[in-house]
Amino acid sequence: MSEIGIERNFPKSTKMNMVKRIMGRPRQEDCGPQDNALGLMHLRRLFTELCHPPRHMTQKEQEEKLYMMLPVFNRVFGNAPPSTMTEKFSDLLQFTTQVSRLMVTEIRRRASNKSTGSEWDDNDGSL
Repeated sequence: MSEIGIERNFPKSTKMNMVKRIMGRPRQEDCGPQDNALGLMHLRRLFTELCHPPRHMTQKEQEEKLYMMLPVFNRVFGNAPPSTMTEKFSDLLQFTTQVSRLMVTEIRRRASNKSTGSEWDDNDGSL
């Protein structure tokens, strides 16, 4: 267990459920301005902790933290235009670079795992 109480090795079903939860979150226009401001402050704090951790973090811990940031980002910037994103979140380029690397890593893991194919055949066929 990490310090925040999340299991280091997310089971694949947990990752799938996380993606489903991210997609089900309210979008920017569904939240009030105060909710967005709080979400943005939380996103900035989390990203600062990721970039400048108080202690050394393993790659797995960094990935977990980034996975936890995705719902926050989606809630704050759901349908926001790119110009708004860069104005409000100056670390957007660094954040998207980290997320892209995480996606590539996850895709490579799944491609190298022979049993991954069965996950795509779940009940509804979604992730």
